[in-house]
Amino acid sequence: MGSGIQRTALTLLMICPECGHVFTWGDSDFEDWITCRLCGHQDEAWFFWHSLNPPAIIDDGTVKYEVFSSGAHYTNDALLLPTEKFVEQLLGHYSGPVHGGGPYMWILRGWYQQPDNPNNGSIEYKVYASGHLSAKNELADGILVADRTVLKDEFEAIARRLAVGVLAVRSLPKPAGIHP
Repeated sequence: MGSGIQRTALTLLMICPECGHVFTWGDSDFEDWITCRLCGHQDEAWFFWHSLNPPAIIDDGTVKYEVFSSGAHYTNDALLLPTEKFVEQLLGHYSGPVHGGGPYMWILRGWYQQPDNPNNGSIEYKVYASGHLSAKNELADGILVADRTVLKDEFEAIARRLAVGVLAVRSLPKPAGIHP
């Protein structure tokens, strides 16, 4: 017999990796396929750019960052976890076994506020990508890929996804209290 505890899936802010369309999505399984209503792109949910809704914020004491990610660097039950456990996986800080499927990518939108003038500051964007070089060639994991065309195509695809994500994140409303 179950414990009677009802677990509710998180609602995420999603960004289509093809066209940059921003929408909200809530489900219990990141492996579910979703379709962008604007361009028709389809993929498993974790391959769309995503963050909490409103976006997850980390604070290192000097800079606050909104975090967006793409990739299957999550456990299969990630969307049913408490928010703080989900954020651990969103940031790529979870060290246990994950589903896998990449590349894993992150966009951080950080803002620096001026200590002497809270109405002034600056916004910066950082991007990170990690993962396998070639999903098309299983033997490519960990060894040099001789086919430069495959490698070039994959890097261009990653760069395109990062560019679409950054442009979409730039178009989102600025975080509260930011007036650069």
